[in-house]
Formats: sequence, structure tokens, C-alpha cells
Amino acid sequence: MVPAIAIRDIDSCFEIPELKALAEGKNIAEMLLHGEEELECVMPIQAGQEYRVRSRVVDMIDKGKMTIVVMEKDLLQGETLISKVTSRYVLRGMGGSGFRGGHVTPLALP
Repeated sequence: MVPAIAIRDIDSCFEIPELKALAEGKNIAEMLLHGEEELECVMPIQAGQEYRVRSRVVDMIDKGKMTIVVMEKDLLQGETLISKVTSRYVLRGMGGSGFRGGHVTPLALP
């Protein structure tokens, strides 16, 4: 089962026109596989503090029958970086965009 946060993250990726066209009429939750995550802790997280998350798509790789989407999420306190998570999501059955990695301008997400 894919975590709900992964579905929310990947849904926001469909602001990229090429990916939106590939997804038309498809159930993304059925196609989504959570790949891997890397966590970099810069500072300790403290209870009772307010944090915000800044997410962005940093790469997409077309593997023929699937697309891998790479996202970065920064946990911030003010403008201070607390931690960074790099996530890879596999979208089965959504190849054909032509992206071969390193060609996506980072897309800031809300």
C-alpha cells in the first residue's frame, strides 16, 4: 500500500504538462509505487516548534513502460534547513514522456 503522503506528493507533480498528458484518465493510486527515500538530518527536530515543508520535483526519468519522479522536500524553520528528504516514485504504465533524467527544471510545489 502506498502512503497517502506519496499520493498527495505525486498528485502535485501533474502540474508538469507532459506528465499531466500521460496521466489523463488513469487512476494514479493504482500506478504509483514508492521507490526509495533518503533522509538528511541537518539539525534536531524539536517538539512544540513550527516547521514548514517546501517540495519540488527535481527530475523525471522515462524508463519506457514507467516514469520515475524524483522529489525533494525540505523541512524548514523560518529559512533554516532542518532536514531534507529525497523521494523517488515509480509511475507504472506511464512511460513515453521522453525525459531521460537531468532535463527537468525544478518545479516548486505549494
